[in-house]
Amino acid sequence: MNFSRFIIFCFANICILCSETTNKIYVTLQGINKVGILYDDTMDTTMIDIDYDLDGEAGQDSPHFIVIDKINRYWFVTTFRSEYVGRYNLDTDQLIDIIPVGDAPALMVLNEQDKKLYVSRMMPMGAMMTGAISTVVQEIDYSDPETMELSYEFSVGSPAPHGLAINQDGSEIYVASNTADWLYKIIPATNERDSVVMDPNSQNILTPNLETDKLKPIQCISVKDSLLFITCYAGKYQKWNSVTNDFDTYTIPGQVQLWNTNSMTIIDSIEFNWESHPWHIIDSPIREEVFVALAGESDSPNTAGVVCLSYASNNISLIWENYSDEFNNATLHGIDISNNGETLFVSGREDGYLHILDAIAGTRTQSISFTLDPSEAQPTGIAVLSFGCDNVWGSGLIDDECGVCEGDNSTCTDCNEEINGAAYINGCGDCVDGNTDDEECGYDCEGELGGTSFYDNCDACVPEGDVTCIKGCDGYWKNDGSELVEDECGICDGDGIADGECDCDGNGIDEGACINNMAIAKIPYVPQIITLNNYPNPFNPQTTISFSIPNMQNVTVEIIDLQGRVIESFYNRHLLPGSHSIVWDAKSYPSGQYLINMSSDAYVKTAKATLIK
Repeated sequence: MNFSRFIIFCFANICILCSETTNKIYVTLQGINKVGILYDDTMDTTMIDIDYDLDGEAGQDSPHFIVIDKINRYWFVTTFRSEYVGRYNLDTDQLIDIIPVGDAPALMVLNEQDKKLYVSRMMPMGAMMTGAISTVVQEIDYSDPETMELSYEFSVGSPAPHGLAINQDGSEIYVASNTADWLYKIIPATNERDSVVMDPNSQNILTPNLETDKLKPIQCISVKDSLLFITCYAGKYQKWNSVTNDFDTYTIPGQVQLWNTNSMTIIDSIEFNWESHPWHIIDSPIREEVFVALAGESDSPNTAGVVCLSYASNNISLIWENYSDEFNNATLHGIDISNNGETLFVSGREDGYLHILDAIAGTRTQSISFTLDPSEAQPTGIAVLSFGCDNVWGSGLIDDECGVCEGDNSTCTDCNEEINGAAYINGCGDCVDGNTDDEECGYDCEGELGGTSFYDNCDACVPEGDVTCIKGCDGYWKNDGSELVEDECGICDGDGIADGECDCDGNGIDEGACINNMAIAKIPYVPQIITLNNYPNPFNPQTTISFSIPNMQNVTVEIIDLQGRVIESFYNRHLLPGSHSIVWDAKSYPSGQYLINMSSDAYVKTAKATLIK
């Protein structure tokens, strides 16, 4: 049967997966001898037949594990029954070549710079295979674009070398024996070895070839420069009791261990229920975290799940765990993560589903089957290829927080390392916030360090103590002697005393009324209501404050900041009825909102002004 498309099942209350990053997910379908390729944004899929058919037994390949070389544009798959490694073109997904390796190949790691592929062996898995006596890890050279070559075999001292990892620069590989619980470090360039028993209380501490079947390490993964995670399946065991002449049953909890590969010593570990069976592991591309698929026991509900572990400060701590009912009887197996670190993909070997989880929250978002009978597919290995911000599959490039592809946030980061912050480097080379003037760093307006010159209200740089800039009665500042002044009757820019005195008949009676009557007689229009506004608004740095009053009153105009402080004051004297205006120059004040308050003995009126620099 040719399954050209996946069958997609969405459980109740589960939404279709949405992600800004498009992911291309490769899944080995062990039960139907195919590799499925799924695009998670459209759910479009293709199927790659894995049928090397060199021994006349078509359909007996059993693809198990898959890795991707994003630099050289290949992907590789192991087939543990037909004992081959296949190489494919990453851009066309076409088969390039295959190489027989024997001994049931299992996991793989890549040295992309040297174009070397390392292959471990399967471990005993019931009826899946008959024994695992191999002690070999193989090195395959794939530098030739057409033909792979078996370049070396590293024989370790323990059987079933299954767990496999490579360090960041490709100079060291790490191998864990599934049946003997020994850990090996190999330097491929020199064939130097280092080894240690994983359980210091083990009976094979001096005989690494003796199978103990206790911790049963499954997979290794190298993080940072010298840290190595190892998942240990563990489980239930029987031991012969010579006193009772019967077997005693005991359990060992599933574990995830953290090792220092320089000293080959264990740093920390975390234990789970003995039925949890930690299987494959993947590290986060953006945080100091790893994610582990727990296979669980088929007859024990809520023992299968996915956990997130932090290794900050080289200590393991649990971030989240998910033992969803949908994982029951799933036998969770493979796991991988999107390039942006937000989406997990986990295979269920027994239930046949690809489970998709939110890597941040740990919630399951979707489960996808591969065949009409889900359990028929047996999905195992997973490899995720993310669409980069450069529009290349697997480039690994993502936008930074400024929206720049492969950026370092420098285009929108201020000197305080705040994204979109307002801090800047001032004239003294200091990082200051956006409201700090250069003068605060010790330079005056003449550029003299420690100088006392300053900008006055006429926007002129003057020496300390200079008072040539004078504010006129109309609110304007002048430094050339042209500022307006009040005459003897208190009128701004008035023409002096009427008849020698400030009254109507020259007798000095009721001066205020006389001034009022004289001025009103000259006003073409006397407003009947009080008004107050400013224009422009918003402004930078000057705005004209206009107001009108219906009769002569003692008026004060004040500028108040949002802390309630009076920062400027105008008039505070009697004004004639009519329209008045003053200009407020706010160049010495920071951006923000201010209140304009006009008051007299009889009223208060307020307006808002917004200064934007």
